Amino acid sequence: FNSKGDPISTEKKELVSMLTNLNYQFDGLQKDYPGGEGDWHFVKDLDDLTEETLLKSFTKQGKSLVKKAKTFGIELHKLKRNELYKFKQ
Repeated sequence: FNSKGDPISTEKKELVSMLTNLNYQFDGLQKDYPGGEGDWHFVKDLDDLTEETLLKSFTKQGKSLVKKAKTFGIELHKLKRNELYKFKQ
C-alpha cells in the first residue's frame, strides 16, 4: 500500500499463507478501515542494507519514529528455543 492506502502490488500469497497458518485472519486487500481499525504488516527487504543505510531508507516520519523509539530504552535480542516458554499463554 502507498501512503494513500492504495495497493501498489498484488497479494503476497506466500506471506498471506504464512500469517494465516499462524491463525491470523486475511480479509483481502482493503482500503481504509471497513471493519474498524486496520492491522498492517510491513515487510522491508533488508538485503544490501547496513545499520546506517537502513535508517536513511526510511521516510522523514519513519526516521522520527525510530529516533523516538530509541528513547524508550527497549532492547531486542534473539530468543533461544529454551526461552520461548516465557511467551506461552
